[in-house]
Amino acid sequence: MIIEDLHEREDVMSAPVPAPGDRLLTASEVAELFRVDPKTVTRWARAGKLTSVRTPGGRRRFRLVEVRAFLTEAADAADAADEAEDTDEAEDADEAEDRDADDADDGGTGDGDAATDRRGSDARAVLPAAPSSAPR
Repeated sequence: MIIEDLHEREDVMSAPVPAPGDRLLTASEVAELFRVDPKTVTRWARAGKLTSVRTPGGRRRFRLVEVRAFLTEAADAADAADEAEDTDEAEDADEAEDRDADDADDGGTGDGDAATDRRGSDARAVLPAAPSSAPR
């Protein structure tokens, strides 16, 4: 009866059967690898990012092979994001150099037109006055 009840559950029927000798990890073990909370791993499984196998007691187990593949994908995505961020920082640095060159063309006063001087002419007016260190 219990086995029949398990087979009626949709998530058990659709879960892949682990191959013999394939190591299964708990949500806590997977969470340790990714340095996240075990509940996050469970959310990934519900969202379909990681596939899991259910034990007869209803617990999730994750195939080591799939976890490693997911970890590699996550690392590759993080590397790609870092490269994109580095590219953005380089572009920002180039723009800053262009602004500095435009300011130098203006005599360094920062009084260039709005297209070259992004600070605007009122930039100094908004800054608070520096506190005086002289005794009163």
